Amino acid sequence: CIAGLVIILYTMMGGLWAVLISDFMQFSVLTISVIMVVTFCFIKTGGIGNFLEKIPAGHTSFFTPSYDFIFILFWIATQFFKVGGEWAYIQRFTCVPSESDAKKSAYLFAAIAFISPFLWMIPPIYYTIIDPSANPEQAYILACKDVLPAGFMGLIFSAMFSASASTISGELNVFSGIITKDIYEKMNANVLTEKHLINAGRVFTIILGLIVIILAINIPNFGGAERVVITTTGMLGSPMLIPVVWSLFSIKIREVHVWQCLLLTFVTATLIRFVLPLFLNEGPLYRAITFNSQKTELLLGIGVPVLYYSFIELKMMVNKK
Repeated sequence: CIAGLVIILYTMMGGLWAVLISDFMQFSVLTISVIMVVTFCFIKTGGIGNFLEKIPAGHTSFFTPSYDFIFILFWIATQFFKVGGEWAYIQRFTCVPSESDAKKSAYLFAAIAFISPFLWMIPPIYYTIIDPSANPEQAYILACKDVLPAGFMGLIFSAMFSASASTISGELNVFSGIITKDIYEKMNANVLTEKHLINAGRVFTIILGLIVIILAINIPNFGGAERVVITTTGMLGSPMLIPVVWSLFSIKIREVHVWQCLLLTFVTATLIRFVLPLFLNEGPLYRAITFNSQKTELLLGIGVPVLYYSFIELKMMVNKK
């Protein structure tokens, strides 16, 4: 709660400038910490060669029973729209001096995003070597505790906090801005002053921040962090981001279509994922939905918006004729 309140405070007071500065500092601390942990993991296992030899069977496989080819394909499609349409990323691209600088930022982002997962996965894989029965969601911290000298755990916790703060502050700033400019201001057109809008944005930041804190506290009740990330990304993330990328190639998409699609996707996914199984016997369809819940959520999160926007495109083409 205290960490969440600190994030809310500096995001509310400093806005985008505070978010960008804190992002840079947090990235620096996190990168140094990760490289240090990875180095100690290699040292403790006797070098990179010994580390690779001790990796449990299956850990280098691209696919597992839980995350098979179909799931990975859906997840890649989801991340395509996320990286291309994530408002927090777009905000970074639009606050640089020129289009050339934005392209350089995108290339740098792509390079770091390609390399960083390999660094992040080494500590949990290391701890799997030490204790194969460990909880995967705790493996990173347990690996740090095992390899780092006394007193260094404080730096790791600072790095973890920095990474979380960077993500949360960026999202809070983006969504409070959207609510303020695209909803609140439009509802009170030609009435609000700039100062009033700034204060309204701060209020929305506080409200959104408190919601995030409440959700974070209840993560265990929702099935754990992994479950929450996949569900929210599939059922809410994709429908919000797909129109951003789609609109780059089409001028037919309007704001009303985005809201309709978001509502349609959420209702459809909720009915199929949670309501429909209650009325099915344990047949093939029931097993397909319940035993492949993650793939179902990702498929609906991508499929419904794509079908909806394709329908809008075809409808407008027919009307034009």
